[in-house]
Amino acid sequence: MFRLLDLFFRNSTRLLALKTFKKILGFRSIGAIQLDKSFISREWNNLDLEQVQLFPPEYYELKDEAGLIYSIKSFSSIYEYRLGNAIVDTTSGAIFENKSNPRAFLESAPFTIETLSELVRPRPSRLRIKGEVAVLSNRSYWHWLIDDLPRFLAVIKRAPDINVLVHPNPRSYVRDALKMVNPSEITYKSVALPETVRFINVGNVESFPSLRDLSALREFAESYNKYSTGNEGIKVFISRRFAPSRNARELYYEGLALQSGFQVIYCENISLQKQIEVFSNSSVVVAANGAALANTVWCQQPANIYEIYDHDWESDCVRDLCSLLKLNYSKVHYSLAKELFESLR
Repeated sequence: MFRLLDLFFRNSTRLLALKTFKKILGFRSIGAIQLDKSFISREWNNLDLEQVQLFPPEYYELKDEAGLIYSIKSFSSIYEYRLGNAIVDTTSGAIFENKSNPRAFLESAPFTIETLSELVRPRPSRLRIKGEVAVLSNRSYWHWLIDDLPRFLAVIKRAPDINVLVHPNPRSYVRDALKMVNPSEITYKSVALPETVRFINVGNVESFPSLRDLSALREFAESYNKYSTGNEGIKVFISRRFAPSRNARELYYEGLALQSGFQVIYCENISLQKQIEVFSNSSVVVAANGAALANTVWCQQPANIYEIYDHDWESDCVRDLCSLLKLNYSKVHYSLAKELFESLR
């Protein structure tokens, strides 16, 4: 029942009907929604809006193992916004105009127009919240940790007594982060209408952090978790056996890892604090590609990261992250997993 109510309030009648229609027919394309760009707000002049530039545009050069540049990541200017009379969706963290046909602010969440169009156009909220709020999203772990948590931390650092707006059914890592931050006030609501919402825009929509983001995450971990900054030489295998999108080969990998002296870790079953502790004290991390590898942000140099992949799903996200962190990274095909673990005994 809770999920049905949440779905109802987070979607306008039109979008809810379209999503239901697509679900019944099994459509995966989102072209029908992409064609309607009218809900992307660009009318800044008529808004109750304040913005302050915090940082100018910048870019990072990513280098491979040979020291050659293989990618350049660019970031736009970073602003802090104060926006009045806006609707906040706490699942995605996206912010909308408070109108009968709400339009979204691209600056409020790390989405392209096409991605944002697949999310929500919430019903106008009846819950008005006095004062300023900051939103902590309820998104999947990689995007929450890389895209959303650093921006949230930046806001509460500038406004430590701000009311934090959170989804009423937060994921475990969101609950853990709230315990670590311990804000003075928390409001739980799927969709809300605050007097003012305070947020910082995303500089890069590719789920890639800036060095400032990484510094904010490290400061967060050190301040609230007191983890060891020394590399303790732990070898860990991150199993996805209990993940929603598990790999059929996980038990096989676990057996190889245990035979080679690895600890097997299930990130879904441990707290955020424990994940920080495990990764910050590991010298070798092996995992099949997945969101748990976002935890490499806690690793210390010169940790070695091994990503097991197959051709059904390949991504350079972990490689890019390790390049920025100056960690040793290797990508290993699943057919060579046995040889990999034997080499790491």
